[in-house]
Amino acid sequence: MKPNRKTVLTYAIFFSVLIIWGFVSSISKAGPKTQVLQIPELSFIQSEYPGTTPNYRNKSVIYVWATWCTVCKASLPLAKWNHVISKWFQIPFISIEEGEDLKALENYITANSIYFPIAIGSPALMSQLGVKGYPTTILIDKDGYKVYHDEGILTPIGLFLRLLTL
Repeated sequence: MKPNRKTVLTYAIFFSVLIIWGFVSSISKAGPKTQVLQIPELSFIQSEYPGTTPNYRNKSVIYVWATWCTVCKASLPLAKWNHVISKWFQIPFISIEEGEDLKALENYITANSIYFPIAIGSPALMSQLGVKGYPTTILIDKDGYKVYHDEGILTPIGLFLRLLTL
């Protein structure tokens, strides 16, 4: 059965509204651009930047997650894709695990073949970043301002569209 024009138009409008709503929600959660996001020096358990710390303070993707989070587990393939997308844009992808249990994190990394950079978080860091749920994806612009703040699963297409606007 071939879809008619009205059906196609309805779906196009629906998905356009969804995308716009996602952007507006993400921007509003990021807050006003009045203060540069101050991120302390991070301690990495795993890094693809041997011997160096990536410059995550300017124009970067920060992905905050937890080993016990079932949504984070479900979005792990997307996190791996988001890592690839950020490499295409030459923007650091920094993953911060909430830091509750380092042994569980090491086991999680091995069991799930994770190769992207992972920094260890803390309750103070989670509060500083404004993390209220897991996973959280934060995009920082070239001037160090938090531009987008998404809680829950962010698709590779969603990240791609956000990176285009940085």
